[in-house]
Amino acid sequence: MLYLLPLLFAVAFSADCNKIVYTTSGTTTALLTGQCQILGTTSVEYTCNEAGDDVDLMTYSSGDCSGDASSTVTGICALYGDDCTATCDGETCIGVQLTTYAQEGCTGDISAKINVISDQCTGGIKYTCNSGTVTQATYISGECSGDAASTVELPSGCQSGSGISIDVEGCDAGVTLKVFFAMVTVLIASLF
Repeated sequence: MLYLLPLLFAVAFSADCNKIVYTTSGTTTALLTGQCQILGTTSVEYTCNEAGDDVDLMTYSSGDCSGDASSTVTGICALYGDDCTATCDGETCIGVQLTTYAQEGCTGDISAKINVISDQCTGGIKYTCNSGTVTQATYISGECSGDAASTVELPSGCQSGSGISIDVEGCDAGVTLKVFFAMVTVLIASLF
């Protein structure tokens, strides 16, 4: 059985994590800073600006944020106005890393590598860590209010099926996350 998991590359763990948070059309999005995120052969990274009062987005044509950025959007909070807050002097966030592969066994070329942090709603999705298992709850509301419309458990380690795989790492202090904004839909084979 396949699940279509809309993974928003953005979530946060604590109010004091380095991130940018903005709200549009009733949906809150939290984006962490400083870590390269991979989507196929391209990559992106959100970084705090030199003044430490806003966040810039760098896009790379490489799959590892190497080389010069192919494009840069400066002042993300300046674009969103009063419904946006940048935190650039906070602590490092901890959470979960999800790496997807186009083949089973969690080997070969990476399709996407994203980082999510537990217990904060972003775009109607909330990830929660519990005893080494990540639960993804999807809500009808962009603010995760009410009961979840669906939940999927993602045990730690490699999960394979239907020709694809996902490697789930984290839910402990061993995975440091600083995440970017982008939306991707990832097919994940359900073995859970």
